[in-house]
Amino acid sequence: MVMVRVDFRGVPVETALARVRLRTAVLLSLCWVSFALFVGFTLPSAGLIHPPAWIQICQLVALIVAVSSLMVTRAWNKEVGTALADRLERDFDFDWYERYMDMAVAQAKGARAHRRLIVSTALAKARVQYIRGDFDRALTLLSDVNLQGLPRRQRALSSISCYVQGYMSALLAGRQRDMLAYYNLLTGFAAPNRRYREMKERALLVLSQRAGVIAGSGALGAVEDGRGSAHLTPFVRLENAYFSGLAEYARGNATYADELMRQVIELASGGESVYFVRKARQQLRHDTI
Repeated sequence: MVMVRVDFRGVPVETALARVRLRTAVLLSLCWVSFALFVGFTLPSAGLIHPPAWIQICQLVALIVAVSSLMVTRAWNKEVGTALADRLERDFDFDWYERYMDMAVAQAKGARAHRRLIVSTALAKARVQYIRGDFDRALTLLSDVNLQGLPRRQRALSSISCYVQGYMSALLAGRQRDMLAYYNLLTGFAAPNRRYREMKERALLVLSQRAGVIAGSGALGAVEDGRGSAHLTPFVRLENAYFSGLAEYARGNATYADELMRQVIELASGGESVYFVRKARQQLRHDTI
């Protein structure tokens, strides 16, 4: 739907945010103007059994433009989200990402938009700390997240994201009480529809597997290893590869485990700022001793 893919690489924070705000404003304005024109052409002909053909044509054109503008706006917002994920989970440009989120909150117009961005920013910053390996800081940020007052779908998605991130941070920080608390929150989460129920069930399965891997259990089911997941960001794939590597070490498959750990380093381009890269290097050094 969006003709040009959004790419923030090499773009200053101020420029990226200005582009997003300008294009979103233009698209939404076009949508509302088209809707107003549709209503404007509909009202005069409301009492007519057979309105003139030119009015019907104008109504149809205005409706098509309004719907198309709305769809393009939604697609544009998804592209912006993808571009931000690339900046964080492909380039690992933490400073740029955090500054973008802070500026977005500061420039938010209206209490509703500000409330949504506060939640998104808290979750995003917790994600940054998780990638870096500062799990205590991630848990502190997540504990301050207020999910109340969000729209239903955003609240559902944010809740699952918060509980999963909290569980993983507590697991890797060795904080059993917090890990159990987030697991119970996820278990008791009332998914609003089938999509979120499947997301919740998948998350519970993966979290249980990863807890088993950390505990040193090799008797696991299908732990994700990143194969067939080209749509995932490099960080998610390297995270999957890391836990799969630990599982293979526990099973005694050191050769394959080493291959997965090297895959972790490759996916992050060797970036030492990523926690799992540092741990993968430790595993490889330990295995060669």
